[in-house]
Amino acid sequence: MVEFEYEYIPPKEGYLPYTSNLPSSFDTKNIPSGIRGEAVRSAIRSGRCICWNLGSGPLQQGWISVKGKGTLTFLNNKLSQSFSGDGGGYYKEACLLNTKGRIIDRLRVFLEKKDQAYLLTSPGHSGSDLFERLDPLIFPLDQVSLRDCSNTTKVITIASTKLEHVKIAIQNFIIPLIDAITTTEFIFPSPSEDHYDHNGGHSCTRIEFNSKSNNKCGITILPTALVSETALVGYTLVIEEDAPPTTKLGESIWRNLISEENDGAIEIGALEFETLRIESGMPAFSKEITASDKDAKRTPAGPFELHWGNTLVNMDKGCYLGQEGVASVVRNKRGPPSLLYQIFFNYDVNVFDTESKGDKGNINNLTKLPVEESKLYVLGSNNKILVGTLTSIAEPSSTGDPTMIGLALVKRPDRILTKMREQGLKIDRNPFLDDENDNIRRTMTSAMVKPPPIDPLDGLEVIIKDTYTVGILRCIPIRRYIMGQNMFIEDTAIYDDANEPKEGEVEVNRIQNNRWTPDNPQNQQTNNKYETRIIKDENNTINDNDIATEVINTGTNNELEEAEEQAKINRAIEEASKAQAAADGAVAEAKRKAEKLALLKQKAEDAMARRKAKTDEVKRKEEKLTMLREKADAAMTRRQKAKKEVVEEQEVKRKEAKMAMPKERADEVMARREQKKAEEKELSPEEAEAKRKAEKMKMSKERADEAMAQRQQQQNIKELSPKEAEAKRKAEKMTSLKQRAEEAMARRQRQKAE
Repeated sequence: MVEFEYEYIPPKEGYLPYTSNLPSSFDTKNIPSGIRGEAVRSAIRSGRCICWNLGSGPLQQGWISVKGKGTLTFLNNKLSQSFSGDGGGYYKEACLLNTKGRIIDRLRVFLEKKDQAYLLTSPGHSGSDLFERLDPLIFPLDQVSLRDCSNTTKVITIASTKLEHVKIAIQNFIIPLIDAITTTEFIFPSPSEDHYDHNGGHSCTRIEFNSKSNNKCGITILPTALVSETALVGYTLVIEEDAPPTTKLGESIWRNLISEENDGAIEIGALEFETLRIESGMPAFSKEITASDKDAKRTPAGPFELHWGNTLVNMDKGCYLGQEGVASVVRNKRGPPSLLYQIFFNYDVNVFDTESKGDKGNINNLTKLPVEESKLYVLGSNNKILVGTLTSIAEPSSTGDPTMIGLALVKRPDRILTKMREQGLKIDRNPFLDDENDNIRRTMTSAMVKPPPIDPLDGLEVIIKDTYTVGILRCIPIRRYIMGQNMFIEDTAIYDDANEPKEGEVEVNRIQNNRWTPDNPQNQQTNNKYETRIIKDENNTINDNDIATEVINTGTNNELEEAEEQAKINRAIEEASKAQAAADGAVAEAKRKAEKLALLKQKAEDAMARRKAKTDEVKRKEEKLTMLREKADAAMTRRQKAKKEVVEEQEVKRKEAKMAMPKERADEVMARREQKKAEEKELSPEEAEAKRKAEKMKMSKERADEAMAQRQQQQNIKELSPKEAEAKRKAEKMTSLKQRAEEAMARRQRQKAE
């Protein structure tokens, strides 16, 4: 057994290596991802808006115009939502599916009127790609035409935790620029509670006018922030101009919006947007949406797998592209083949190999940084229970917390849980509390409101294949939070076990901002009543270090001094408790590191044993293969030797027969000649001629019989090599020609004699 040696050396401060082709609005070389993430989230929580313009980079968006009498029919035949109404002027989101019901893209559709609509693609899906996909599906009788307007369009998204913040930013930084060049009134789409109109879609606004440079402009305000509403709400402005690229109005609006002088919205780049997308649980084109990728390594997802089936698919609608595939998933009692989950890789349980390069030891750290398309297995199953595939991974620490967050498509839970029970594994979790990865607990405005259902795989610990990297599966935010609740704003409205005071802590008799907070007499007026009491243990006793007090302030100085003294004592007790908790935490951390080192040691030993067993197996197979090869060579040698002996024996017999044949033939010829001479003397010329012809016929028959015998003999002899057969055939031919020549010579001599 290999002796285990390891010395932990704390890594130097720096960055976890992460490469991305996405641009950032920050200086990524000098500003760590954690600080960038915390800055963005501080702006969000403070009520300040953030904005982004994905431009023409990797996350560019397309803007397609659909025009003609057949616009409604075209949208209903190609998309999963239902479009109707003569007035138009509303907004819907729908899925474009392939024939198998797999998602090609999530499209934002603005139906301006019954013969005019616009399609906004997801980030990363270009307008030219969507145009090339839809244009071949249009026939003359459809009475509709498509136009790619992406090159003359600028897309700007403004978002915050509340829609009122976004409206204020638009009123301050965008509307003045529009009012300066047009008299058209700017009308916001209806608030979220009134978003749906009589057609079942969100209200939407579009303004068309000519700019000062006489360019035709159009501004469409879509009620979407491109991420889950659990994280952000806002508006997306699509600014169109005739002259490419969009220089005049679009650039002016963008510069004024992000201007530091105006104290406008905080600009974020595509890199920060990608983190917000993953954190909000929003699938992305070419990540979770792969139906358009012919080289995809996994089966593309459908609407129900990405939790879009109830919002983006109209189940009462008639025929549309991909309907049969969607119906097959709905009819399946087991549900969709996979579901989208979030996954958290916490730094307190993962010491990545890039952080331990300076450590001293004789084992390799296999805790690798997560990468997309990695396979996930149940922790403890020895890579036997496949969970799913990692589809997206955010920049390390980009959420502002010491963690990496990603998205994964996970297989059906019933099969996973069955295999876990067979191996004696289970999911350890508290069904009433979220873990520390959530920025907010589940909250309820009333005790009558039920919390979201617990997912069977929520909290499952997984490990990346061939690594020690451990993550935790969580439901995506739209399944963890109540409708209308924001994941970035702390607003705890229920009294749960986590808020109950522990033994020795001060119980509070008041609530501030819907949260239980400790009472501080120094912050009270002298004429206000307050009370504090020490919580007793289960046996209704008080420890030596506990002090039970009950003071009612009447406004006198003595009582105030006593209250202040009691507050000091309480603070001292609290500080001592914190010190004790810190010491306990240090002990627990040391114990955890020791357990982790033991686990690494055990894993290293297991790996060495598997490697040795694998080496022995390979060696055994090589020896067996060598033995089989030697036996095959020996058998081949014996066969060749036997064949050679048979061929040599046949050649000797053939030569002997060949030597005996001419002598016999010569004797026969001489005998026939003598007999002919004797008979010719006795016969007349006519009789002699008839006899000669009869002999000639007899001789021809004998030759034919002889030739047949030779052929039969050749068939009885084992097959010779091509060269030997050719040589034999030539020799026989020469012999036949020689015999014919001799016979011809004999005939001539007879004719001369006659």
